[in-house]
Amino acid sequence: MSIKKLYSNELLASFEYSNIDKDYDFYYVTTSDKYIKGGATFLDIDDIKISALQFESGKSFWAMLPKNAISRAEFVRLLNAKEDGDSLSIKSMTSSSIPEYLLTQLFLNALTSPVDEMISFNNLSGKLLCFRPSWLNKDKENFIWGMQCLEVKIGDDMCVKLVAHRLTSLALKKQMKFEKRKLQDFPQYEFSYNNNTLKRVSNENKDRRENFIIKPVDGERGSITFFDFTDYETFSCTKMGVLYDILNALHDEFGKYIRVKFKQYSIDEVLEYKRASLELYKDIVKKEVLNSGINIVDVVHSETSEDYLQDVADGINKIIPEAKCSVGKRLSKKKLNVRYIHDKSFYSDSEVDPHQESISICCLFLFDTVFAKRKVCQFRHSCFIRRDRCYQCILFVVIFTLTIRRFYIF
Repeated sequence: MSIKKLYSNELLASFEYSNIDKDYDFYYVTTSDKYIKGGATFLDIDDIKISALQFESGKSFWAMLPKNAISRAEFVRLLNAKEDGDSLSIKSMTSSSIPEYLLTQLFLNALTSPVDEMISFNNLSGKLLCFRPSWLNKDKENFIWGMQCLEVKIGDDMCVKLVAHRLTSLALKKQMKFEKRKLQDFPQYEFSYNNNTLKRVSNENKDRRENFIIKPVDGERGSITFFDFTDYETFSCTKMGVLYDILNALHDEFGKYIRVKFKQYSIDEVLEYKRASLELYKDIVKKEVLNSGINIVDVVHSETSEDYLQDVADGINKIIPEAKCSVGKRLSKKKLNVRYIHDKSFYSDSEVDPHQESISICCLFLFDTVFAKRKVCQFRHSCFIRRDRCYQCILFVVIFTLTIRRFYIF
């Protein structure tokens, strides 16, 4: 049976603007300076109850407040009284004048803020950060040293983005590297048990050892499984499981203001691959690889990378001698190139793009998979090798563990 419809990650949102404007006030704040100093902590004022905040850039943000929680005149007065407050421009806005993706994000961010007057109210994070109890790293005394968290973000194209972060307690600040940003420039977070979310720490509670910042200790990274339906508990700890719960919470708490659903697309054509066609494609790919050969280039230049890549090449040649796999220092114009590089964070400050259109290149990424006890480098990755000029696409799936067991060509 052919699939007729496909859901995308693009949201379709419908708003009850009259209900929203009846219960909430919105303000758009901009500065004439280069940026708003202090970011969201600028609004850490006891006299202002903020349901949600969303920065549009470092120079502007949207604030969502309960209706008549404070008058516009008082809101302006309190902000102008802050340091550099005289540089601010503050506008009252109706909900219908706010871009849909920002209004949707504001309601998502508001899930962090309990309605109960007895509970701390302000959500100054400007983000929706979600966690699961199983993502917490605790010791025997139940002190939480770090955790995984998931940011649910709506892009200006209304597409949902699920970004995994690693949060670390300030108790481990000596194990973190602060090169681009100083420690004091990082927002600090604490638990908001409303919907298992995190909220920004108020100024009076800053710098406690139990506070978290979005930064891993050296050598770690955020990682959350996208989807796993083994059972409900496992599913709830995946990105899709968190999104499922968040959208249900959005409908439960704010259903009178906003409803969202995923956009459907009609499928015009379904390409069905049977085993015979897959086998035929394998032969085509195999022929291309064997005719060209493989050239592995080491860009990492670590103490072990040269030996590691030589083991990879030897393993490939042992299984497929005709592949003529070699380790070189330069890119080859004749062979299919596989370049062994660092992960994304290593290149975050670099503006150099070494891509060469005239040469077929694929990149293997170095992850923190060197285990001190076993002295092995475990690698499991898939890589695409392209011939840009003749628009051919070749897919390798290479699986390496302690020893190379298999080499697959599809």
